[in-house]
Amino acid sequence: MRIYEDKRDLTSKIKGFYQYGTYFCMQKVDLNIKVLTEEELQALIQKENLTIHDFEVLGTINNKAIISYDLKNLNESVLFQTLPSNIYQTKQIHPFGLILEKANIVSDQYIDISNSIITDLYRDIQLFIENREKYHSLNLLHKRGVLLYGSAGNGKTKIILEVIRQYVEKCNIIQITSPSHLEYLSDLRELLSSKPTIFIIEELSYFITNLEFNSELLLFLDGENSWDGMLVLATTNYPEKLPLNIINRPSRFDRIIQIENPTPIMREKYLSAFIPKQITNRLINETTNFSIASLKEVCIQAILRNADPLQIVREMKEQASLAKKFFGNNSEYI
Repeated sequence: MRIYEDKRDLTSKIKGFYQYGTYFCMQKVDLNIKVLTEEELQALIQKENLTIHDFEVLGTINNKAIISYDLKNLNESVLFQTLPSNIYQTKQIHPFGLILEKANIVSDQYIDISNSIITDLYRDIQLFIENREKYHSLNLLHKRGVLLYGSAGNGKTKIILEVIRQYVEKCNIIQITSPSHLEYLSDLRELLSSKPTIFIIEELSYFITNLEFNSELLLFLDGENSWDGMLVLATTNYPEKLPLNIINRPSRFDRIIQIENPTPIMREKYLSAFIPKQITNRLINETTNFSIASLKEVCIQAILRNADPLQIVREMKEQASLAKKFFGNNSEYI
């Protein structure tokens, strides 16, 4: 039984996806793929009067074997020529390429406290998605990059998810979860070319931790591994860690949008959604420099404990002070 260690052992062109539960595995033209437990594999061998030598083990998913077998003997796989509409995440790499998983995204209800940001981002994305022909008429790749940056806890990813939900049917949507997956995305380029693809990258600084990843990111954003019909939406809490050759270059990131801590008006809008009867001018002033995540905690504790939100604010500030004292010099405020 041959164990493949590298995807380059299999050089056939990707022709579709085999589905196993929430997973979508790339499939080569000359392979039939199944994902089986050891017991299921043994039962299949007995049923079809095969031997273990008829199979090649490609890897595992959740302790289940990914096997290939001769199409002449078995042809039971359901092959998708493109990805069914959904939001996907890149998972581990196997010989035939990336495994994509349907994302189980569970998040709080989006509270629009700054309509201008999401409206502006939506308009930008809409102009891009709907003008593919104009890019091509200028002999340009249809691609764009948008980076959202700012301190943690202010909903950068939530803003992106709120916008892209409107494009699940019109676009392929893939969240890249590891920098090691970047070089394998080119295998999908032709297969998913029928409609634009939106890529999501959370915490961009994680993708430049070494020279190899930095190089792969540049090739993906604006090099030989770029896609025609590609929109990259990225976030970072640490813009100071990003090199200028990535962020200060249109065609890599064409727009850079700061998501700041909420203003007094924005704080009042957020608090009004949960504790409208407890809002005072003092509470608005005392929550200066609080992130959305911190405001959420104020609301939750005030409701659960039936407490004065100002008392909760004082406790949170004391906790932040202790955290800075005993857990290092963290420059981020709560």
